[in-house]
Amino acid sequence: MIEKARFGDDWDKTPVEEVNKYPAFIDEPENLAKALGVYPPLAVLILFAMIYNFVLKRCKNKSPKIRRRFNSLNRKIYYNTLIRFALELDLKLTHQAISVVFFVGMTSLQISVIHGVFVLLIVAFPVAVICFLTRKTQKLSERKMTAKYGTLYQGIKTESKSTAIFSGAFLLRRLFIVCIVVFLNDYAFFKPMAFLWMEVFYLIWVGWTKPHQDSWYNFLDRLNEVGLIFIGYILFLQTAFMDDQVLRYHLGWAAIWICVVLYFFNFISMVVVFFRELRHAYRMYSVKRKFILQYSRKGMIEQNYFKSTKDTGLRSKLKSSKSMTAGQSSRDSGSPLKERRRRRRSDGRGKSLLVAKNDVDDVYEAGEDLANSHSKDRHTREFEKKLRDAELA
Repeated sequence: MIEKARFGDDWDKTPVEEVNKYPAFIDEPENLAKALGVYPPLAVLILFAMIYNFVLKRCKNKSPKIRRRFNSLNRKIYYNTLIRFALELDLKLTHQAISVVFFVGMTSLQISVIHGVFVLLIVAFPVAVICFLTRKTQKLSERKMTAKYGTLYQGIKTESKSTAIFSGAFLLRRLFIVCIVVFLNDYAFFKPMAFLWMEVFYLIWVGWTKPHQDSWYNFLDRLNEVGLIFIGYILFLQTAFMDDQVLRYHLGWAAIWICVVLYFFNFISMVVVFFRELRHAYRMYSVKRKFILQYSRKGMIEQNYFKSTKDTGLRSKLKSSKSMTAGQSSRDSGSPLKERRRRRRSDGRGKSLLVAKNDVDDVYEAGEDLANSHSKDRHTREFEKKLRDAELA
């Protein structure tokens, strides 16, 4: 109503004093949540998952099912999910926060202070990542480190510090690009030149170190940087340095086609990786299914394929000393009497294998001789006694 009383029937239109007040690349300077798009709802979902994980942590000792659910969710959230969310949010948040702080300034102190807090976090994040990766370079390949922080260096060579810091360098590169766009907004010539300097240095570093474990990603990284360098030269020719409008028009279309080529290669790479992971998951499922069909559950436990619920938990930890001497306890293991019956029902080959396993050579040879002979006489008492002793052993 205030806006309608102030501007009349044109209250829903942008006031004249608000037109071109800020550059066109600033979106929603007064509403950070709206400017970030889909990321605030994702942050709310992650927050609910963290609260649910905290509740499971309080109740994990009540049942093995709750304990397994807590362990699974805890591994997924801390800290790979949080790191992945921060990496995806970084570019949009960096651009929005720095742009609003620089252009809004003292016009709206409250908005500038809120965005300024995010600017401090954004600047500290890549520095913290680089410090962490350089200090923990020797431990990055350990299982615990990979389970918690593997998102930072997934698919990256961790043998040397020059390659292990790839994620931190990538974040710093994003921050530098945003600073070029914001702080050099009025310098049409120097802005593409600074962009070209940054891309050339980054291309030299990537081409020299080859940080990715897969050679295809090293090639794709170099291809992207070369394409961006060509686009940077085209941007330089789009300034007042070039007076020919027709040539600038064709160069603009050339930059668009370069973006299309880069998008095609990156999209094909994503599709190939998706089907590769899908094939790997199917193969693992097939192997697990064949293993289950070939062995019983008890056989899988004996092969240490997985443990039953009684093999994990507080009770097994308290009785670890007894389990070292008596062996692992499992709810699937049968009684000794049933095991003896099962062995007696097996065929002659199973008996011969069992005897050979227990190094009873004389009984094994006797069994082979009886199998090869055409006589239908029953086994002697001495042979049956030896065979029974071998089975009990």
